[in-house]
Amino acid sequence: MRDYIIGPRSGAAGSASAGEGSERETRLRVDRGLLASMALAVYLGQQAEQEGDTMVVRSHMGAYIVSLQLCVGHREPMSSVESARVIVGFGIEGDRHATGEGVRAARQVLLMDEETLEAFGLVHGEVRENITTSGLDPTLLQEGQRLALGGQVVLQITGPCAPCARMDEIRPGLRQELDGRRGMLASVVRGGTIRAGDAIEVLEGAAAS
Repeated sequence: MRDYIIGPRSGAAGSASAGEGSERETRLRVDRGLLASMALAVYLGQQAEQEGDTMVVRSHMGAYIVSLQLCVGHREPMSSVESARVIVGFGIEGDRHATGEGVRAARQVLLMDEETLEAFGLVHGEVRENITTSGLDPTLLQEGQRLALGGQVVLQITGPCAPCARMDEIRPGLRQELDGRRGMLASVVRGGTIRAGDAIEVLEGAAAS
């Protein structure tokens, strides 16, 4: 999970992130008198620089889960959750598409990256994805690759998700625009609990950006 650390101007190098990733910068405006005590409480060695009354904190991160969504009913809005139980050979508990039977067993979980969503002016869950990611390029994932989410769950990529006619209900022409960019489907090979903020690791091949 992201930890924005307030440290002194000469903060030591280091990172609590999982793997290499993009640099994220958050500006935290704090009272100068509180700066020292806050630094002592949360200082973990991440880089920070002081600019006047603003402390700029830089956190180096790899791929991670931004948000989680469940499909709770046909044509109903996706339900956002902070955590979800993932069941091996079945899918996400409480999700309408969870199943271990037939061809839909290969469509248990849909992953989509927030970078693509933002590029198309879409919000989390709008293309019906279960897991919204950051720092992971789904277009580089191949069938059979496995992803570790948090410390428990492992998913296996089963293929791309073709945009359906419902995408044009969001915006005319969106179905064609999302061709080849609507995320990747996966099945669950190891269950457990996942949470927003959990790290994502590509176990086979390289797809983290």
